[in-house]
Amino acid sequence: MIGIGATMGPGIFALPGELAHMVGPLGVLVYLAMGFLTRFTALNYR
Repeated sequence: MIGIGATMGPGIFALPGELAHMVGPLGVLVYLAMGFLTRFTALNYR
């Protein structure tokens, strides 16, 4: 579990910044849209 946390943890914090740097403001919009769509997947496991 520690290995998984060490692998996934930095990606959660580093990738949004890299995305915003690469594609600009549109990347933030897409990131938020995907977060919204992920809610539907999460609701399937309720």
